[in-house]
Amino acid sequence: MTISKPQEIWEFYKRLLESKEFDEWGNLWANDGQFVIAYGKENFGEETYQGRENIVSFFSDSREKVKIYFENDVFQATKNPDIFFVTFDFNAIITASRNHYKNRIVCQFTLDKQGKINERIEYVDPIKRQAFLEELSIENPAYINLETRASILQSTFEHYFKMAMDHHTKVATTSHILLIVVAAIR
Repeated sequence: MTISKPQEIWEFYKRLLESKEFDEWGNLWANDGQFVIAYGKENFGEETYQGRENIVSFFSDSREKVKIYFENDVFQATKNPDIFFVTFDFNAIITASRNHYKNRIVCQFTLDKQGKINERIEYVDPIKRQAFLEELSIENPAYINLETRASILQSTFEHYFKMAMDHHTKVATTSHILLIVVAAIR
């Protein structure tokens, strides 16, 4: 199956992950792809899973323990066709306890020249992630305190602010061009 558009890659990504079709889902990844969970500023660390097999193993190891689904996803293309962002609500229901976890996640996807996912950088609420992984009995390499959580939220705000200001500049430039064109036509 060849997928060419980033929007289609995202749709297949979430559908295959929700339905636990890990072999097909793994085919969306480059052999040397990496999955990174960033926790804000550099000194707070991150989780990294390197290579398609390790990434698939991380997700598939809990296949019987959890049901996941995605909601409220917002896809954002960039000028670079190999980079896109997705913001979504990640939902997980633990099979044994029926506990429900919900985490708002921002992801940056970078594709390689074959259209495979080369890197996914994920920004999450680390406290919710910690609780989710603890219930699944998955060892989490980084415990995140409230100060770190505040830094992550600030970094996320700064990113969205820069995106909004870029959009504002583009709108203003387009408006000025239109005013000049209209004035020239008269």
